[in-house]
Amino acid sequence: MTKAQIRRNFIKKRSKEADYDPEKDPTLERDVLVTFWSQKTTEKMKNLGTYLPEFDDEIKRYAGYVADYELLSPEIKGPEDMTTESAAGTEKTSPLVRIIENLRKDIMMEEDKLLLTAREYYKLFPPEGSGDSKEEKLQSILEKIKG
Repeated sequence: MTKAQIRRNFIKKRSKEADYDPEKDPTLERDVLVTFWSQKTTEKMKNLGTYLPEFDDEIKRYAGYVADYELLSPEIKGPEDMTTESAAGTEKTSPLVRIIENLRKDIMMEEDKLLLTAREYYKLFPPEGSGDSKEEKLQSILEKIKG
C-alpha cells in the first residue's frame, strides 16, 4: 500500500461522511487533517501544561501547515521531481520542493512558538529544582503579551 493510499484511508476513517470521495471534494481532505492536527496539538499542549484557549488560532495555523505538508509531500515521487529546467537551460529547485521546504520551516517555527519542542519548552520550564513553576512562568509570559 502506497503512502497516498494509507493517507486516504486515514482521511476516510476520520471523515464524518461514510461515502467520502476526495475527487468530489478535495478540500474536505485538508479540513479533516486540520481538525485532526488541531485536536492532537491541543492534547499535547494540555499534557505539557501549556495550553490556553487563547492559543487556538495559533494551533489552527500550525495544523494547517502540517496538513498542507502532509498533502504535498507525497507529490514528490523521486529525484526527478526535485528540480526543473529554468528558462536559461540550467536546473533549479522545483517550485513544489521550495513550497515544502518553506512549510517545514514554518512548522518548526510554530512548534517553537507553541512550546512543542523540548528546546523551547525547557527554556521556559527548566527541570525541577530550578525555580519558578510552570503556571507562574506562563502567567508572566501572558502578562508580557497583553502589555
